[in-house]
Amino acid sequence: VAKLNAIKGKGEKTRKQQVQELLKTALYGQADGQSDFEKADGKATGPRARTMCKAGAKVGETETLAEVMLCLCVDGAGTPAGGTKKVCADKSTNHVSHKFPLTTSGHLKTVFDELKKGCGKPGDSKTTAAEIRAAIIKIRSQITIKDNDGYLGKYDTDGNCDGTTASGFCVKYADYALGTNEPYDAIGWVKNAEQAAAITEETAREMKTAEALISVLETLEQEAWTIAARATVLTEHKAAESSIQPASVQKEAQSKKCSQYHNNETHCPIDTHEYDKTKNEFKPKQTGSDTKAGKWRAKASKGKLQR
Repeated sequence: VAKLNAIKGKGEKTRKQQVQELLKTALYGQADGQSDFEKADGKATGPRARTMCKAGAKVGETETLAEVMLCLCVDGAGTPAGGTKKVCADKSTNHVSHKFPLTTSGHLKTVFDELKKGCGKPGDSKTTAAEIRAAIIKIRSQITIKDNDGYLGKYDTDGNCDGTTASGFCVKYADYALGTNEPYDAIGWVKNAEQAAAITEETAREMKTAEALISVLETLEQEAWTIAARATVLTEHKAAESSIQPASVQKEAQSKKCSQYHNNETHCPIDTHEYDKTKNEFKPKQTGSDTKAGKWRAKASKGKLQR
């Protein structure tokens, strides 16, 4: 049981780490803490431009939730809050300190840290598979269709998602309605999040099975211990019964034991038996208390001189 508990704990810890890495990859593109959004020096490997927003928020071949947040929340023009208030905030001034393009000199991390403040602090409860899937479904439900293309966020006039009042704050998924381009479930961050949900669900199921098995084993272990304890008590009880047998029974047993030495007086213990040559057999020796004199002495010891 102890080994099974140890394996259960180790498996749970390993799965938990896998889930954390997948969710970090969905958000940042990698799980090692060295993404452009997390580096301590704030220096990105490459600048971010609004043009990525009309191409599914892709940077190279990477698709992250962080890039989606930039497209929905960072202005693409010089006018303060020209469109961000339509999606991210109901404010008349900017709620982030930089606009596109976000350079490699730390603007990217600064802006993303500012955006994270609006997400609130992480809770103490564990993230469940249901919560992950609910978030995936909710984001998908926000995609609208315009001329066969899908738009996440605010679509305005030309569909370029360039972060201006006219063009909208959005992420464009070309030919989304036709299904000829990348479907929603194949988007990078969606795949990673879905995989995290699957592992979380599988882990919960396996932990439940393990807990049930441990419970059964603990019950069997307790029953085995009880049976062993009862067997020990029974053995000790039988030994005690044997040790308090009446003297007559013990003498009879000894006589039977010595009968195998019939006609051979040298083999039977002479301290407890004597050989009757007339009858050619062994008999238990008479002790002092068995003789008439012995009986008299026994009575005399009790203060009654009787024969």
